[in-house]
Amino acid sequence: MIVANETIRNEDTVKLNDPQTYREMSTPFPDADTANESIRSFFDDVAAARKRHHIRDALVVVAGSTTYPDGEEGEYHTLMHLGDSRNGPVLAAYALGETQAEMRERINALAAGKRDR
Repeated sequence: MIVANETIRNEDTVKLNDPQTYREMSTPFPDADTANESIRSFFDDVAAARKRHHIRDALVVVAGSTTYPDGEEGEYHTLMHLGDSRNGPVLAAYALGETQAEMRERINALAAGKRDR
């Protein structure tokens, strides 16, 4: 059972390291309009899931790449916060701390000769 203040690690919910999917998702969008449409649709799905699962606050950060009119590829990052806007920085700080802790654990495991997940 998941309760408040319990951390759910990525490996508990999704496959942490999935090179094939990452490679597929790394293909740039053909243009910025298509990227924006996809991001909006993804955020709409997250907003619907938030309501369906009764989640008070959520912060979602996404990144990807797109192709611009001059043919150059570029990276983008964007985010969406749902809920009380005062909680956005708290969620971001929590996410930063957790991801840093996970990275430290992985580095320590590698230094100890254990295979990365």
